[in-house]
Amino acid sequence: MWGFEHFSASPRSAGQMIDFRDVLEVCGLGDLGFAGLPYTYDNKRAGRPNVKVRLDRAVATNDWRDVFAHGTVEHLVVSTSDHFPILLRCSQEEPVQRSGRRFRQYEVMWEREPVLPEIFPTRR
Repeated sequence: MWGFEHFSASPRSAGQMIDFRDVLEVCGLGDLGFAGLPYTYDNKRAGRPNVKVRLDRAVATNDWRDVFAHGTVEHLVVSTSDHFPILLRCSQEEPVQRSGRRFRQYEVMWEREPVLPEIFPTRR
């Protein structure tokens, strides 16, 4: 998306980055940001051939951000792959009861509730 997200000897094409930003704007999507390392790919080569870049990202519409106002993105680190996973948390951590169980847990049966489409209308 931006030149400063590409760490290597050869720069990324400015035209490709502009095109990508334009697509996000046309689709009404904004980058959710992140915590952690500034890249999600590392080819793990030594010296000048090493490439580290932020290839993966989470994007969302303003409507999504309204529903998940506390959403966060974290770049995780793994030693077994050149791509690092990203973790999207859609809500703040809930307090834990003394028994170790959370106060609220998602239940699939809630999806059958007739008012669900009124609360979260489907957009096409």
